[in-house]
Amino acid sequence: MRAAPAIIITAVLVATGCDDDEPAPFTKDELAVIARIAKAAKAQKDRERLSFVQQKTEIRPKGETYSMLLELSDDSPAEPRDDPNLRIVFSEACHSGMFKGCYNLGVMFERGLGGSKNLPGARKSYERACKADVAQACHNLAVFQHDGRGGAKDVAAARTHYQKACDGGENLSCINLGFLWSTGGGGPKDTVKAEELFRKVCDAGEPLGCHDLAHLMLEDKGKLDAGAEASKVLDKACKLGFAASCNSLGALLGTGRGVSKDEARARKLYRKACDSGYFEACHNLGIMLQTGAGGEKNELKARAMYESACENGHPAACTNLAFLRKR
Repeated sequence: MRAAPAIIITAVLVATGCDDDEPAPFTKDELAVIARIAKAAKAQKDRERLSFVQQKTEIRPKGETYSMLLELSDDSPAEPRDDPNLRIVFSEACHSGMFKGCYNLGVMFERGLGGSKNLPGARKSYERACKADVAQACHNLAVFQHDGRGGAKDVAAARTHYQKACDGGENLSCINLGFLWSTGGGGPKDTVKAEELFRKVCDAGEPLGCHDLAHLMLEDKGKLDAGAEASKVLDKACKLGFAASCNSLGALLGTGRGVSKDEARARKLYRKACDSGYFEACHNLGIMLQTGAGGEKNELKARAMYESACENGHPAACTNLAFLRKR
């Protein structure tokens, strides 16, 4: 099991556009963006860019989707497009005070979409959008500060921005903030606050929050019923499809830590997690197959489990595999 785990995940590009048959007229802000792009294109004698702007503005009255500008204010997630023109639109929008554009520009800079990667530029774009209370941007800015991407590492600042993003409804930020509270990263340590954050996210149906909550419970040696309570939380996360929680629950049941020992169920949980690509569980299942705990003893199947885990970077599985090969 991993202690006080956390996964840092960068949020995806905002927006998909609009499919209305009769699109609404351009807003004042949208027209300002179009004017700036057209003016810049004309000044630079960039016919391709100017043609792009004219084409997009001309088709909209005919009822066709014009997503480029609409997606600046649409909150639904979408896969980003590798489109240089989209980077231009977001840049102009950002400089015109449309801060979702700053966020999306940051995503494109970070991933190298529509041009080369620019991590310092991504960090600045996220910072600008975060100041305008774009929660996704605050999350991504915190990730950059936490990891030292695109600038200096600053875990204290990351904690501040995870808090802002968490308050704005970003569950992953709540989880990462909980991790920092649980470890004392970037500020004081407070496991009570960490537990509150993990529980809040778990109750909202986010399995990673449940997983981290369970591990925090298990680290609290003063809780006599920690194993029983943690097993319920891990079971919830496992049923939500989080393979690491299936593995952790299997470990609790296999050892009987705070719960009734149930090796047969542990073996099933390891199988479920292994089939989902969680290779520590493949290793654990291999041990049960090798020893016969919870079911049949089958060294041939155990070897297959060790091979799978070893090929995917699990050193203990490689050691066990080597042992079986010598027999």
